[in-house]
Amino acid sequence: MNRKRGIIGACCLAVGLCLTLCGCGPTTAQESSAPTAEATPFPLPEHTPTPEPIPTPEPEPTPMLDLPQGTVVLDGKEYHYNPESASHDTYTIDVGDGEHVFRLEAVSAGLWPYDFTRDLTLTFYEGKSRKPIQVIETDIGVWPEYFKLYVEDLDFDGCMDFYYLYSEGTHNRYYAYYIWDKEAEQFIEDPYGLSELENPTFDHEINAVESWYRTSIWGGSFSWYQYINGELTCVRVCGYPYEHNPESATLYAKDLVDGELKTVFEVTHTSDTEFTEAEQEEFLRWYDLDYHGQD
Repeated sequence: MNRKRGIIGACCLAVGLCLTLCGCGPTTAQESSAPTAEATPFPLPEHTPTPEPIPTPEPEPTPMLDLPQGTVVLDGKEYHYNPESASHDTYTIDVGDGEHVFRLEAVSAGLWPYDFTRDLTLTFYEGKSRKPIQVIETDIGVWPEYFKLYVEDLDFDGCMDFYYLYSEGTHNRYYAYYIWDKEAEQFIEDPYGLSELENPTFDHEINAVESWYRTSIWGGSFSWYQYINGELTCVRVCGYPYEHNPESATLYAKDLVDGELKTVFEVTHTSDTEFTEAEQEEFLRWYDLDYHGQD
């Protein structure tokens, strides 16, 4: 039996060898695959690349000011004029006399980066004329975004004046003022000393200027001014100073008596919680300029 199997195996081996030599042996999967027919040629559509968008050139900025450029040295430090930092605002001022209506152009530019004040040019035009009626060259102590011009009758003479914020601290603000001069027919710089007042407001019912000044977190004072014989005169002061060391609190009032400010009310305690209701009411009465003490 084993001999028979050996003969059959030898025959199979011989047959396989013959097939291999004749090229009829088993093929691999790659050899058995049909050759790929060449694709029929046809014209391909031309691909036109999308052109990159051409950026629209930005228009050249119209020069607003002819400002000097360069470096200046102040107190040993270098400062730089930067025309791009200039601001330009336009206002209308109707003086209210039936004759004068101005277009005001306010332009500011400063020294960078360490400047405190900025140059401010105020140019006045009348009607459609581009010929300046008046030019004021001054300065300002706030950044352009805080600049704002206010039109108001500041000396209660019936003509409009103007002012703008000049500097600002944590609690107190100071302004620059320009008053309409009827005779000169132009604006003149603060002849009264209004710029020395802190946080002023103008009360047209009693023709008084009220100034509020904070001396500390808890302390401060209110002052009232009126125009007497053409001069800005303080006619009343109500204060509430607060001291820490030693701790004390005071309420006081000063009134204009015979041309002088005199203390007409004052009370002091070791704490602001010790004031009586009567003391507080008496203190608040002095906020009325028509009040001059108990009858």
